[in-house]
Amino acid sequence: MARCPDCNKFVGVDSSEEPQVDLNVDEQGNVDVTAEIANNCDQCGTTMFTGSLDGTVDASEIVEPDGMTLTAWLDTLTPAQKDSMELEVNESGTDRTDRYEGKGRGARHFYGCQVDFEVVLTYDNGNAEESKTFSGKWNDDMQASSMDQQ
Repeated sequence: MARCPDCNKFVGVDSSEEPQVDLNVDEQGNVDVTAEIANNCDQCGTTMFTGSLDGTVDASEIVEPDGMTLTAWLDTLTPAQKDSMELEVNESGTDRTDRYEGKGRGARHFYGCQVDFEVVLTYDNGNAEESKTFSGKWNDDMQASSMDQQ
């Protein structure tokens, strides 16, 4: 429980607001993820706590449905195909996470998110443009006491 600046009383925290996610992919297929999470007053909806999570998903962890990794696919491309290739990343789903570590008074509360994404590799195979889709997942969390109070 925390004191809401608008309600001026101790209230519960609503952690159901969707995170704001930014995804970027580099030439090697690594995906940089930044997620902004917010916890709001459960009475009036005022933002009370915010946090920023960021990380990188290595291309060797991003796979296509057949199980081949993005790194392995990039290694099979010829120099001409690599010159024509384009990588694009799209968010396919986002979930908030909420967990406790420990028990009793010493329990620590963690808030975070999980992001599912797809990387689309498009390249010229000589005759026509071809594309492959790879799937990846990233998740992270932060201790509630580390979040910035508004």
